[in-house]
This record gives sequence, structure tokens and C-alpha cells, in this order.
Amino acid sequence: MVWDKKLKAEIVKLNCRVQELEERICPCSQHDWELIGRRYDVAYGVGDAEIIYRYKCKRCGKTTSTMENLEVAAEARAHGMTYGQWVAEMHERGKRGDGM
Repeated sequence: MVWDKKLKAEIVKLNCRVQELEERICPCSQHDWELIGRRYDVAYGVGDAEIIYRYKCKRCGKTTSTMENLEVAAEARAHGMTYGQWVAEMHERGKRGDGM
């Protein structure tokens, strides 16, 4: 039991140190994300598929997975919309033939 508490305390301490170093390299979480891959999750029988994008920061090496394409998300924020709103609008434009 004592070892578990010491181990948990060490894990918390190391997580704090990682966050501190990450903040020094990429202040205010301004990461320079680079797409390193994508994975397709298909729910058979439901007809629904999801794309999971994997990114890695060029500066600090942090990796993350998200269902949002970060380039599209940045474009949506530039237009004052959420990712979902922007994708829906682009889908509607494609249906109407307006293009982008």
C-alpha cells in the first residue's frame, strides 16, 4: 500500500514536470501540429464511419488524436463557426454546386 501511494505521487510529479516542459516549448498550447496519419473506424451494420486524425507537434513531440481535421477547424474558427457548422455548410454548398 505504501508503495502504491509513493508510485502515484511520483506519477503525479512527473506529469506536472511534463506539462511544465511542454509549456516552455509550446507556450499557451500553441502547438505546431503536423498530420502523421489517419484511421478509419467503421461501425458495421450501422453504416457510419469515423475518421480519426493523428497529429504530432513539430516542436515538443506531443501526439494527439481527434475526429476533427485541424486545418478545417482552423478555417472554421477564422469564419467564426464551429467545426461542425463549417463542415455542414461546406456539405450544403457542395450539394447546391456553389463550391468553396
